[in-house]
Amino acid sequence: MSKIPKIPDIPEEERTPLVVHLVEVLRYQSELIQRLRDEIAILKGDKPRPNIKPSGMEKGEKKSNDSSDGKRPGSAKCSKTKELEIHEVFPISPEHIPEGSLFKGYKEFAVQGIIIKPHNILYCLKRWRKPDDSLIICLLYYFATFWEMNRLF
Repeated sequence: MSKIPKIPDIPEEERTPLVVHLVEVLRYQSELIQRLRDEIAILKGDKPRPNIKPSGMEKGEKKSNDSSDGKRPGSAKCSKTKELEIHEVFPISPEHIPEGSLFKGYKEFAVQGIIIKPHNILYCLKRWRKPDDSLIICLLYYFATFWEMNRLF
């Protein structure tokens, strides 16, 4: 879509009634064309061109961003539980562990709660390796139910 050229300012000595009238007709036609383009865009299901007012900044003056990569401050991804203070640790075992199973450590889940003050719980789910080389891991939802959380209040 071609850009409509800006109508230049006409010096006072060249302004005749005919020139002033033609300039007004040109401005009216450019506004009408834009309204029709907006209506066509709406009928096609698109959004019309937004009415953006010019900024108050002087020409040539630009905002400077401190970050060159264009990201907002604090948007870097990091571990949310790395620096989290843990108030309680609950090691949880599966209900049935077959004979000959080998303990393989914990799978940790941090749960954040607020009890007037921050209160964070780290559930350590015990994992066991069975003789057939499969793993047994305790189920977290069994222990972290609504009723279990209510005991804290």
